Amino acid sequence: MIPVNDRAISEGLGDYAEILAIRAHRRANPISPALAAKRWARAKALRLGLAYWPALAYGPRIDPSAYVAAEQVLSARHGTWNPAAGCHGGWDAQGHHGLSAERVSEMWFAAGCADTPKFRAQVRSGILARKGDSLPWFLAYARGSSWCTAHACHIDALGALSRKAVAALGRLSPELRHAAMSGVQLPDYVAGRYVALRIRDLNWLSVSQLQAKLATASADGALRIRAALAGPRRAAQLLGQHATSALLSPAYPDVPLSLAGRLALGETPVQLAAGALTRAEAHAWLKDGAPELSPWILRRSGIDLRTRSVRIAQWLVAVHLRQQSAALYTERTTQIPGGGLRNWRAVDVLDELQDADIIAMSDGVGRVLERSAQRLGAAWLTDAMSDHRQLADRPCWAGRLPKCAVLLLTPAQLADEGEALNHCVGGYAESVRRGQCHIVSIRGKKSRSTVELSSDGRQVRQHHAARNGSAPRRHWQMVDAFIQRIAR
Repeated sequence: MIPVNDRAISEGLGDYAEILAIRAHRRANPISPALAAKRWARAKALRLGLAYWPALAYGPRIDPSAYVAAEQVLSARHGTWNPAAGCHGGWDAQGHHGLSAERVSEMWFAAGCADTPKFRAQVRSGILARKGDSLPWFLAYARGSSWCTAHACHIDALGALSRKAVAALGRLSPELRHAAMSGVQLPDYVAGRYVALRIRDLNWLSVSQLQAKLATASADGALRIRAALAGPRRAAQLLGQHATSALLSPAYPDVPLSLAGRLALGETPVQLAAGALTRAEAHAWLKDGAPELSPWILRRSGIDLRTRSVRIAQWLVAVHLRQQSAALYTERTTQIPGGGLRNWRAVDVLDELQDADIIAMSDGVGRVLERSAQRLGAAWLTDAMSDHRQLADRPCWAGRLPKCAVLLLTPAQLADEGEALNHCVGGYAESVRRGQCHIVSIRGKKSRSTVELSSDGRQVRQHHAARNGSAPRRHWQMVDAFIQRIAR
């Protein structure tokens, strides 16, 4: 039996019995609407020359010529849609590799439902226009929008700039766009959104200054300036090859590309070093490839130390030149809570130093360490004064203390005691928390002292007045009487 299709039936070919059998089979086994739509879309796309037939089957119902025009634009960049070869042809979801059929439909309506240059410009850029946008205005907006997205401005430019401001950026060259966005501050955030920055909020002063610089620079200098401001692709177009440090700053070929670009824009070596180096030092630093600044300063002077701060590194060099390096390695002794002693050296606490601890490069090691200790002590005191957590349980013998004696159980109480008498009892918080000692404040009418008792409260370890001076005799007598009372 020869298969008979609809065409054969329409032409009167085939046996009549066969025709009836085929029709009966089709009535008994109808195809689903989805399969019918799929077959129709395939046939329609074949007649139109459209490779991506799913747009007709599953996309919005618009003029098929819109999908044909869109595919012509997309296939030029992504290739023709071919699932067997793994090519999506730019018909992915919006924002991924191309456009979706829904996005093409929106662009079609924005272009007036016609295959116009405005429609193809939308497909090419992936950016949706508005119905009132002229083609030149939209092309400028698309360039500005793509630039803002690609260069990840310090503000969310597409959400913070008005459409007119984005179009204004698009009318500028890529080099001038950087200048227009330099120094633009984050706009106000009102009612859950940014207040859009307008054209006048862009940095037009910087644009005019850069234009003047380009006008007065030599041909090679202007080319380097443009390449430094442009992206990698644009720089390659301008220079005829990929931008390198040697091309942007011939005097310092080993510096990173970012610094080479800043040099091409007119910054001096001293400015690159943030004013921390002299002209000669900055020149030598860039000649060495602009490594991390503070290790370079120490290594250049032959000092085997490490610090994150440029100012501290320069101070260490000054100490070395004054031949006072021995003071950095001198062991110092500090009393710690509980009666112990801690030995340490200045080189062991370099990480605790800050730039503010060094007022002049002539400061000695002892003076800088003293300022650091005062700063750390002030910061610790501020935190401790606001800490009212009880460090340990109140001992049973605390109820026998005289009225003039106060058991100190919180960091705030200990810090207040140390601040009032100018001694180090504020640092005993950890010893009190561990139960290693108890601190009692004796407060008379005209005098005050602090007692450190053992963990059982039966032994006096220390008893000092202000500035670690001798406690009054009357206070000693009260403490002795109390210890005898709890020992019974």
